[in-house]
Amino acid sequence: MLNDNDAVTTWENKVDGNTVSQSSASQKPIFKTNIINGHPVVRFDGSNDELTEDTADMLDVNGLTGMTVFCVATNIADSVTDSFGTIISRDGSGDRGFAVFTTDSGDLGGTLVAITSSTRALRDTSGSVYINPVILTSVYDGATNALDIYVNGTLDNGGLSGSVPSSIGNGGDILRLGATGFGENFNGDVAEILVYNRALTGGELTTVTDALKAKYNIP
Repeated sequence: MLNDNDAVTTWENKVDGNTVSQSSASQKPIFKTNIINGHPVVRFDGSNDELTEDTADMLDVNGLTGMTVFCVATNIADSVTDSFGTIISRDGSGDRGFAVFTTDSGDLGGTLVAITSSTRALRDTSGSVYINPVILTSVYDGATNALDIYVNGTLDNGGLSGSVPSSIGNGGDILRLGATGFGENFNGDVAEILVYNRALTGGELTTVTDALKAKYNIP
């Protein structure tokens, strides 16, 4: 059981028991209690904090034709030290698989799916800056070549760069929280992340979003 301001060494995937972890003391994020409606968060410093997978196939995205990611997070606006501040990603060997991120303007957020690092689609939110805790949801549907971003259950698509692939390529072999293999460290709090290996329907999105809103008291 962690106490307030303890360094976070591992974060467990509740589905299969696998973990992301950090052995370097200087790169461990901090556990903070009673931050979002009485629930704790993991606080990343935007400099070098990150947690990386211990199991090679954890959340393997190679060949996926659909994916949905929910992040309950708070971005510390105007303090992002990189062009992207990444909440969750899977990448490696110079390539990318997917990511959910903040931008250098403090926006929360954006999303990326890729075949390789150079063949990818990147979707930003509409440009609003979100300071309060929000539910940031990325929905990728390769069947319809769609990549959408929702904030607190409301579609908030901004610009789309690149073409949405029909499936995710083999560009991501390491799962990371708080960063990518290219740096791009996140400066803020993460309370919860949910990942589905398909594009959820509208009704399913509403069900999950409403449950998270109730849990974290997010309007």
